[in-house]
Amino acid sequence: MVSKKLLLTLIASCVAINLYTKYSANANAPERIPGFKGATAWLRGKAVGQDDLRGKVVLVDFYTSRCSNCLAAVPHISELYRRYKDRGLVVVGVHTPEFEEERDLKLIEKTAQRLGVEYPVAIDNDHAIWNLYHNQYWPNLMLFDKTGKLVYAHAGEGDYEQTEQAVQALCNNQTI
Repeated sequence: MVSKKLLLTLIASCVAINLYTKYSANANAPERIPGFKGATAWLRGKAVGQDDLRGKVVLVDFYTSRCSNCLAAVPHISELYRRYKDRGLVVVGVHTPEFEEERDLKLIEKTAQRLGVEYPVAIDNDHAIWNLYHNQYWPNLMLFDKTGKLVYAHAGEGDYEQTEQAVQALCNNQTI
């Protein structure tokens, strides 16, 4: 029989590990949003600069157009954008290719159009933005609060409810 104290310790450890992976998916991730310097092109509007991000909640989505997990996550990110863009959320997709054929701007545009992407997408063919963010994963979400501080990160597909809760809290001027 497991003691109540041991059981509570195990549960607390699992919760701590789960929170760590959600909020620190990449230990080298920047503490503050570094912007999008190095984009080779932009889809869905003009380049997003630091001035466009001041006082906004910013969700950055690193993806590539041939990654099934990335593509499965995009509709959820698009829905967050639609729900919260009028409440201070800025979503920026960062398309960083894994393979040579993923550098084709026409392919990237076609994929974004098929998925109904409405938010700006930085084309990161030289991995400049990827390196600024010390990114390591596709897909990878990084959420920055209104002061530009990284407060949530999630690598991989899923955790859509937790991501929305974090976005909603930040848009309501709450901390997470």
